[in-house]
Amino acid sequence: MEHDPSVAFIEDVLAHNEGEDAAPPDDDALPDFEMNGGGVDEEPQEEELVATQEGSQREKTEEAETDYDRLKVRVHKNPHDADTWHALIDAAEASADIERVKEAYELLLEVYPNAPAAQIAYLQHFLSPGLFQVAEQLFSRFLRPSPSVELWKFYLVYVRCVISALSYRQAV
Repeated sequence: MEHDPSVAFIEDVLAHNEGEDAAPPDDDALPDFEMNGGGVDEEPQEEELVATQEGSQREKTEEAETDYDRLKVRVHKNPHDADTWHALIDAAEASADIERVKEAYELLLEVYPNAPAAQIAYLQHFLSPGLFQVAEQLFSRFLRPSPSVELWKFYLVYVRCVISALSYRQAV
């Protein structure tokens, strides 16, 4: 029997997400800070470095927002430009903002409603226990009109993995 890569992907995601529910580290695992005169003993150069890093992160975020907004405008002007769609999705995913990811995929699926590769990529953002309800709503929306074997296989793997994960949690 051939091993389906989507099975491995979903199992990896579920295993990783189960680890997020782990207890916080013990106090022994936390770094010790020496206090001198009521403040943390740090050199001024480190503070400047942190401030510079925070400033550059803000600049990157602002730049990413403008890139994302520009790409949205380009997609609205030319909805059949595949390169712009890829860039928009990449920008949304790079932002790590789930609302932006939703917006980008919803825009794409308005233009290409029966694109199973896009549907599967969109669904992969909701394969964590706190987001299963969103994934299930998307599955019900995508599966009814879809003749895509790949989408149906992805759904069956999802169901099998979620049921086995829930059974395992109940047993433990």
